[in-house]
Amino acid sequence: MKAIRFLIVQRGCPHCRKYLQTVERINRRLDIEKQIKIVDATDERYGITFDPITSMIDFDAFPVLYMDGIKKEGTLSRDDAENFLLGYLQVLGDL
Repeated sequence: MKAIRFLIVQRGCPHCRKYLQTVERINRRLDIEKQIKIVDATDERYGITFDPITSMIDFDAFPVLYMDGIKKEGTLSRDDAENFLLGYLQVLGDL
């Protein structure tokens, strides 16, 4: 099964920045086809872009972490986000 993994962020969001750092660090350890795609849903003029990925996933807050059908929306601490990702990816055998 193909991995469907996204991190949807908004530029300037301090919580999104924490997730970005965590996801970038974890992505370096994953095969390219299993990496988490980072989607910037910010448009400087209008607030949010109409990226096809953002229209597929229903969300109300940033950041949004979508992992193979599991959605984590809003803020978790950096540790919580990292623990969730590492645990999930280890169970799947991706790490």
